[in-house]
Amino acid sequence: MKRKRKRTNPFSLARYLRTYLGLTQQAVASAAGLSANQVCQFELGRRNMSIGCARRLAAFFKLSIDDLAHDRFAAVLSDLPPRPKRDPSARQRMEKRMKINDKLGRDGEAYVARLERDKLAGTPFANGVNEACADDPTAGFDIFSFSRDGEPIYIEVKTTAGKADTNFFLSAGELAFLRMCLENGYRYELHRVHNIYSKKHAGRIIYSGEELIKDFTFEPAQYAVRRAGR
Repeated sequence: MKRKRKRTNPFSLARYLRTYLGLTQQAVASAAGLSANQVCQFELGRRNMSIGCARRLAAFFKLSIDDLAHDRFAAVLSDLPPRPKRDPSARQRMEKRMKINDKLGRDGEAYVARLERDKLAGTPFANGVNEACADDPTAGFDIFSFSRDGEPIYIEVKTTAGKADTNFFLSAGELAFLRMCLENGYRYELHRVHNIYSKKHAGRIIYSGEELIKDFTFEPAQYAVRRAGR
């Protein structure tokens, strides 16, 4: 019998109160004597923490464990203090993360381009590696390269400062381009760059388009929403 997948709560009372008060998960965790991961898991509905930990979290929010665990909004909303002003540092942190992610992506693309040029050294194709495709939002891939015998290769680069098995994301356009390559017999590769800032562990894993379709699952993360009939 197939086990029913446990649903998570997209906006639990714990998360509501934390964001209402303008606090980070780490701030709540530090004040309650928990880890940020424990707070995160509780907010998502994966409440496998001990009763002692749950009691600490409930005490921080001045609630009963029962009200907090069962997301009883009505039990607390009338007694909430005036909402503090929005913290501009939250947007600043988001913008900082975006800059870090952009740098991470560009560093990964430069890393792969360098390795591709090294691979093609001594062939007529060494100067043909073009990573400027990453700057074209309509391209659907990042780097145009070649095999040593001159076969064109369309390369998508996904970079992480963590381990190779860290999840990554493809946009709808990138996935459509991958499928188009497979349908038309074009050579497509995804280069998973990992531990990029580690001198000891940095590296890449190359997946063919066929491997991606066969061995990976693709979970929708965003949808373009348009009025029907347009």
